[in-house]
Amino acid sequence: MGTAKRVDVRQKATEAAAPSLTTTGFLNVAGHELRAPVTALKGQLQLMQRRIRKEGGRTRDDEALTKMLYQIERMQQLVAVYLDASYQERGELSLMRQPNNLVTLVERIVTLYAVASAKHPLRLETTETTLNGEFDGGRVDLVMRELLGNALKYAHVGEIVVRLRRDGDMALVEVEDAGPAIHAERAEAIFEPYVTDSVLQKTGLGLGLFVAREVVRLHGGELGLRQGERGNIFWFTLPLDDEGSEG
Repeated sequence: MGTAKRVDVRQKATEAAAPSLTTTGFLNVAGHELRAPVTALKGQLQLMQRRIRKEGGRTRDDEALTKMLYQIERMQQLVAVYLDASYQERGELSLMRQPNNLVTLVERIVTLYAVASAKHPLRLETTETTLNGEFDGGRVDLVMRELLGNALKYAHVGEIVVRLRRDGDMALVEVEDAGPAIHAERAEAIFEPYVTDSVLQKTGLGLGLFVAREVVRLHGGELGLRQGERGNIFWFTLPLDDEGSEG
């Protein structure tokens, strides 16, 4: 009788763990399978855009390709989140740090996402020209894309403002929207994996903010949420080099 109970307990534990293991495995396989074709498609579109710009006089085609590239960036974001979530689950999430100017990284993503913000004007506020640090550029892009993507998706009206400044030995990035307020009691929960928010009517796997926070933490920074005058302010910090970071 005791043996039967022990077997039953082990079986139930295995069944309880199965969804998590299955999900992690799926994310890893899906991410790797999608990464190559998405990257190839992006490369072809970029090549086409360079040719069009070289020819000149094809502004409308250039703008159309920019919008297509934005959609490719969204696909790359999903792939990156899937892969990094699976790496984090296995304790294998790590950074490839290189010297980078955070101002350049942020400006690129803001410029790209401005294409998609017809009903949400998107503006970058900064007086900085150089904020140097040892960053994993691809994963900083992931964080920015996640915060801007959420703002564009869930803010019903109003301008989205990105602020970038130096704060002591850290860089501070803020993304403010005019969306429905996420109250303090929910502010931490939305950073947990597989958690959705009824206020935001959030869909999908609920992994983006979780992965973004882990990436920032690996860099030695923090990522959080607070209430702004118009809506929500998602913010994160990253450590800067001691030299060459003054704006």
